[in-house]
Amino acid sequence: MTSSLPKVPKASTSSWATVAGKKKKKKAKEQAPPPLMSSSKAGPSAGPNASPKAGAKAGPRVGPKAGRRVGPKAGFKAGHKERPKVGPKPSRLPTSAAITVTVPEDSDVTLAAVMAAAKARIKLADFGVDTVRTKRAITGGLILEVSGPDCSSKADRLAERMSVALKDLGVRVVRPVKMGELRLKDLDDSVTPQEVQTAVSTSGDCSVINVRVGDIRRSPTALGTVWVRCPLASVRKLAAAKHVVVGWVSARVDYLTSRPLQCFRCLEYGHVRSMCQGTVNRSTLCYACGKPGHRASQCTDPHRCPLCSDKGCKADHRMGSKKCTPPKGKRKPLDPAPEGKVAPTNGATQSDHRFRKLIMEKNREETPMMYMS
Repeated sequence: MTSSLPKVPKASTSSWATVAGKKKKKKAKEQAPPPLMSSSKAGPSAGPNASPKAGAKAGPRVGPKAGRRVGPKAGFKAGHKERPKVGPKPSRLPTSAAITVTVPEDSDVTLAAVMAAAKARIKLADFGVDTVRTKRAITGGLILEVSGPDCSSKADRLAERMSVALKDLGVRVVRPVKMGELRLKDLDDSVTPQEVQTAVSTSGDCSVINVRVGDIRRSPTALGTVWVRCPLASVRKLAAAKHVVVGWVSARVDYLTSRPLQCFRCLEYGHVRSMCQGTVNRSTLCYACGKPGHRASQCTDPHRCPLCSDKGCKADHRMGSKKCTPPKGKRKPLDPAPEGKVAPTNGATQSDHRFRKLIMEKNREETPMMYMS
């Protein structure tokens, strides 16, 4: 009886060094890119499977720009498209409605007396309002915020009732609406500001009273552009549409970011005219050249910012432009100079570094030991 034994494979006659070398060559051949072909050197037998020349080493191609990535931009996947640049987006709509109560400056009535009379004469429950949130306005008045569903209509009715109930006290009750700014482009020569106002009111679903339109600026080489101010809800709607029909023209719409708070008396930022404590009145100066007697829209003189000029900064620009960077912060007077020394004049402040440096240098020349550490 014979038993069936499994067949044993024949031993390979190749050595281990020979097998390892074959694997290494095969792997290098798979990783190597196809050789570049030129019309002058390529022969009839050249092809993708042509064997390399004798003595040539298999490996990655090395060229004049070795290591530089060719193809899509570094950091992006294949087929990735760069995102288009997006302009500024309009602000969000407020979730509450406001009512402002202001007392005239020459009035003897106080806000305390006004609010006491309002509480005695008006009941919030009649308008569907439980409570209001109060804030102090930057003008010194009082802000009453009505929140909740249908807050706009409730605030409108409450403001109307307060105007009638507090009429004998001589206060000013206003129902303010948050506004935004736009720029309309590509207006033909026949378009008037009244047409723009009507078109914005119709397309933005707002009252004509709440739409302000500036002067249309035209030039010989471009179509007209105009500045528009209207309620924020209308601004968001028109900015999303990107066009508005004005007469026969489909005008382009650009959203303008909100400007910083500015005083129109001293032209400095951070406060309003009614709360201004500055000693300089620049309200009659032109925003373009800094001279009095005309408006910036009618100015033909070279640009010179009146605010940066007084602050000692570079002033070869129009006030409010991107180049306008007056020093920020509160103004603090310099410390009094020692007896017999030069004291700061013309209202110099600690932000006037050049003026302060000149003073210290002159005092140091007279008494150098005083400034030694």
